[in-house]
Amino acid sequence: MGRRNAALQRSVTVIDELMEEQYSIVEFRERPEWEEWFLLSTARGKRPHDFAATAERPVSDITKCPFEEPRNEQNSLLVLRDAQGEWQVAAIRNIYPAVNDQPFVKSQNGIYPVMAGTGNHEVVVLRDHTTKLADLAPENIQLLFQALIARHTSLQENSALRFISLFENYGARAGASLTHPHCQIIAIPIVPDHIRHRLNAMRQYFMAHQECSICAIIRAEQETKTRIVAENDRFIVLCPFASRIPFELIIYPKHHTPHFTASMAEDIAAVADMVKTALHKLDVALNDPDYNMLINLLPIHTDDEGSDYFHWSISILPKTAIWAGFELETDIDINTINPDDAATALRAAQ
Repeated sequence: MGRRNAALQRSVTVIDELMEEQYSIVEFRERPEWEEWFLLSTARGKRPHDFAATAERPVSDITKCPFEEPRNEQNSLLVLRDAQGEWQVAAIRNIYPAVNDQPFVKSQNGIYPVMAGTGNHEVVVLRDHTTKLADLAPENIQLLFQALIARHTSLQENSALRFISLFENYGARAGASLTHPHCQIIAIPIVPDHIRHRLNAMRQYFMAHQECSICAIIRAEQETKTRIVAENDRFIVLCPFASRIPFELIIYPKHHTPHFTASMAEDIAAVADMVKTALHKLDVALNDPDYNMLINLLPIHTDDEGSDYFHWSISILPKTAIWAGFELETDIDINTINPDDAATALRAAQ
């Protein structure tokens, strides 16, 4: 704890000195890859340490945890083991699913269209009851990504499905009901409206510029280096220019890569390294915040494969903001920290 507090204080000092030299910013910024606007308003005067978590993180009773001793081959969808043969990652069916495998049926309830809640809801469980992703051994994060890829590939065989959501909720404020580390997979028969909008924006950008919008963003960020938090040979971690919330992070493959499931062993090792690095820096800079991690992927079973214009990514959204009336009415997030400053604070977090 002392080491974390010292590291937090270092990042606080770096960013406070930087912000004292700058004027406040109030401007709307667009994410060109999505054609969505967000409001940057640093006039409220918050500093990164204002977002640091203060409450002690609870640990659930291991004797009552449903993820302990989970999984043998009979009741698991997938089990991955380490070199010693011990299970480290297991994919299981969610016992309280949001959707289920009922037949896919459309109907009408008066003027209201209705569709059966067809789909799959799975949990990908990590073995250790208390070790969060930021502290997990790199090889076990690689196993986690191997499991996510394997389950996504398997679920694509269901022709009724159109979108597969892969995510982690960490902490109660992020929606996690259990503290045992795990990710979730929810596969549904529709493509969400905001996903359709973003895909269309990326398609239009490619048609206008003959270049993937994400590839253009990566090139621009590598030229300025202002918002780069970390990188390796294959992946880069950024605070987006038009961040939705304070300390939003996004992880991109450096080379144009539309399909997450086509990742090679070298890609899995490299992205695991960047996920661990990004989460560790958030852990240090914001004192172990709750967060949502989303893997941004293409829909499935559609006519448009998106290979030219789509570029998969990982978004990490710490719980540093709350939607209020303006956000709910306009669907425009207000970010109170300059992404340049957030990146500086995170780079300083060791």
